[in-house]
Amino acid sequence: MATNLSPPSLSLANAVLDVHGNAAEDENQVPPFNINPKTLADMVNAKSLESLNRGGGVVQLTAALQGDLSNGISGYEGDLLKRKLYFGCNNYNRLPTKNFIFFVLETLKSMTSIVLLVCALIFLGFGMYEHGIKRGCFDGITNIVAVLFVVVVSATSSFSFSKRLQKLSDERNVFKVLVVRGGRHIEVPAFEVVVGDVVSLQVGDQLPADGLLFKGFCLTVEEFTVTGDSNTVEVTFEGNPFLLSGSKVIGGYGSMLVTSVGMNTGWGSMMSAMSREQDDHTPLQVQFHGIASRIGKVGLVVAMIVFLVLFFNSGETKLFDMFKKIAIFINSAIAVVELAIPEGLTLAVTLTLSNFVQQMKKENVMTRKLSACERMGEVSIICTNKTGTLTVSEMKVVEFWLGKESILDDDDGSVKGKALELLNEGAILNTSSFVRGLISDPEFCSCPTEKQIIAWAVSAKCVRISEIKRNCEVIRAEAFGSEKKRSGVLIRKRKEKEIHTHWKGAPELILAMCSHFYDRNGGVKFMTVEERKQLEDIISCMGKRGLRCIAFAHKRVAEDNGQVCSNLQESELTLLGFLGLDNQCREGVREAVKVCEAAGVKVIMVTGDHVHTAIAVATQCGILNPQEDRYDRAVVDGAEFRSYSEREIMEKINGIKVIARSSPHDRRLLVKSMKQRHSPMALVGHGVLDASALHEADVGIAKGITGSEVTKESSDMIILDDNFLSVVNVLRRGRSVYNNIGKFIQFQLTVNVAAFVLNFIAAVSFGQVPLSAIQLLWVNVIVDTLGALGLAREPPSDDLMLTGPPVNQSELSMVSTRMWTNLAVQISYQVFVLLTLLIKGTQVFGFTENVTNTIVFNTFVLCQVFNLVNVRLMDKQKKFEGLKKSKMFLVLSIITILVQVVMVEVINKVAGTEKLDWKQWITSMSLAAGSCIVGLVV
Repeated sequence: MATNLSPPSLSLANAVLDVHGNAAEDENQVPPFNINPKTLADMVNAKSLESLNRGGGVVQLTAALQGDLSNGISGYEGDLLKRKLYFGCNNYNRLPTKNFIFFVLETLKSMTSIVLLVCALIFLGFGMYEHGIKRGCFDGITNIVAVLFVVVVSATSSFSFSKRLQKLSDERNVFKVLVVRGGRHIEVPAFEVVVGDVVSLQVGDQLPADGLLFKGFCLTVEEFTVTGDSNTVEVTFEGNPFLLSGSKVIGGYGSMLVTSVGMNTGWGSMMSAMSREQDDHTPLQVQFHGIASRIGKVGLVVAMIVFLVLFFNSGETKLFDMFKKIAIFINSAIAVVELAIPEGLTLAVTLTLSNFVQQMKKENVMTRKLSACERMGEVSIICTNKTGTLTVSEMKVVEFWLGKESILDDDDGSVKGKALELLNEGAILNTSSFVRGLISDPEFCSCPTEKQIIAWAVSAKCVRISEIKRNCEVIRAEAFGSEKKRSGVLIRKRKEKEIHTHWKGAPELILAMCSHFYDRNGGVKFMTVEERKQLEDIISCMGKRGLRCIAFAHKRVAEDNGQVCSNLQESELTLLGFLGLDNQCREGVREAVKVCEAAGVKVIMVTGDHVHTAIAVATQCGILNPQEDRYDRAVVDGAEFRSYSEREIMEKINGIKVIARSSPHDRRLLVKSMKQRHSPMALVGHGVLDASALHEADVGIAKGITGSEVTKESSDMIILDDNFLSVVNVLRRGRSVYNNIGKFIQFQLTVNVAAFVLNFIAAVSFGQVPLSAIQLLWVNVIVDTLGALGLAREPPSDDLMLTGPPVNQSELSMVSTRMWTNLAVQISYQVFVLLTLLIKGTQVFGFTENVTNTIVFNTFVLCQVFNLVNVRLMDKQKKFEGLKKSKMFLVLSIITILVQVVMVEVINKVAGTEKLDWKQWITSMSLAAGSCIVGLVV
């Protein structure tokens, strides 16, 4: 039977989609689905309940889509392909990525490249005129090739980094969803979702497509990213079953039928329009680009001065000779400008950040925002939750209390009455868990606490999930929320036709709702003040032993004239019992906390657990020290923390190490307070309500296993293994970013300042520069590039975690006092040695002028190789420590020396050098090695 969901003005006849999802008319082709995709998309996007009802509702629509609300689509490859061809794929159109040619052209547009190419062409013309076509072409073309080679190297570096950024962008946009296919619950990437799929939704999920709700309770979504409306939207079966792609589930749970995907959704169209190349430059990259620009302007002024001095001192009168000299003078001026622009600074930041992303991925951390790599180096506070981060993700039920009595696993047969039956119903039905795999062979997909509660009921109490669900009908449910810390369900027992309310959650909250309790004989007793105190003591005792306590309660609800009150009763309940879940600390967490303390980083645990449980776990993890910490100052209850005034928070925040029974608001309040104190903070979160706090934190870190998609979307980084040790690794790598960039600043400034001073003095004093533009291209681009690569890949040293976090980070404050001292000494040594060679080389060593200039160039390059060893480790006692392990550093240093040999001995005509004998090489090497010796002495 054909399903008509369109308004009268729209036709569904013979609508077919091509591979891009565009409707096309084909009279000879029978469409695989008798429904128009565009009309279907318009109906959901417009939230037209009239069109949905006219088409027979969700059930008829499912039949038209050849689906099944219980078992989902078949999931066979042929069926999936058919749906993708007709309805389109679940992705959006994006602009093509920039290719290599783009970066070559961008590099050629730079002022340095343009001037060098113009000069090369001028030299080509003069060379052909003066030396004939053959020799003139050779000299000119080799200059052009040298410039183009440098352009290609620079473009290759930029292209490679762009590809890595694209890969990072693709990875961070991938998330998985739970769908039903062939009667199985399976996880698939969001881009594999097709029309007709049944998708299970939980709090924190991002909707992968447009669809219709057909099952669930209290489902609330936020459509701000789609519609711009900041108000939350309640999704119901009758009034508003429409779900829009890109929305986020912030309450309840349910299942939806997918109706539109990809470019047929509003989200897909919007993302396609927004998919322009974004500026992914980090603050440091922007700062260094600005520095290079400002220094370049100063260098341009100095270059003009050099040009004018050379021009007026030339004394040439012939026009041809004058033009030839002008070309030479321009080339000398370019050499000065090249030295003035620290082009390698931005490259060093780029390579360091790129290496950070690569190394972090190997250590189970996905970087979503490059700027977080820099900010992590400044962090002085890490705020983390407990479960799954400080403790293992798996829990185990180790205690069961029925009322005031502890029940052993082998002793529950002595429990009489309906208490166990009611407890099992509460455990199985009062949950938002989904079943993964075959429904007959359950594997639960939910938070660790709920998974263990259900697993305990199934294994220890031999509960049959299918039987309980068959005998009971869920009328209403209230999903667990970190604000209320409880969940509830209203059920009808089909056989007895009884209505029951079940609650579970934080024991003190559930206990406050109870007036009675069960004993092991099945009797229901009134809860006296003394008995309530005894139950509170049981809760406290479990907490002090580090157990997470979950309370269960229920109430039989009377029907009023056959009508059931849809509200869940919250008073006069009967306490069923307590479950104690053991949650052991992760291996290595205590040592990781000590590493943070040594590094001057404070760890704050923010948890929803009872205060006694929080104290026990924090003490096990080493966050609290029983001998030093006064619990009344170091531990605070969430309600108390929220009651503090701004002034009180500022006064007490230094001493707080644990916030128990916290809410997401406490995390936001903590982040706000730390920002006011200018204390850089990293926040670890996983719940949907943690998203805003993660967004506001200096570094927001989401959990990859238990974290919601909403939380991941708001984060800067994702720890894929949920392990606190990964957070500490990020901290170490973050500090290494600043440290390595600081080293390169020292290396770059030494190269640039030494060569700048040398060329400037030589130009003014002798009317020529010893280091030509081609030679300085090699120094300024190739040497800098290899140096940046070597230092960027230096692994973080343990010394980084033995001092406090850096303060007031800027491009110059990264260079420590020790570094500045070494910088000044190295520049002084290199300038002195090179000027001495330039002035006295011919007299003392008997070198010709060309050989002297070549030795100056050779010594200068080799000085930079030895200086790399200096800047690698500032401690003069550890200059060569770990050098064998730094394979990349060694390889790049050797490559630099080999290429220098080629420059001098093989392509000397291109490089403007003379071949050197072994004695001259020893002279260059010895003078250059003095750079390292000076570094050891100072």
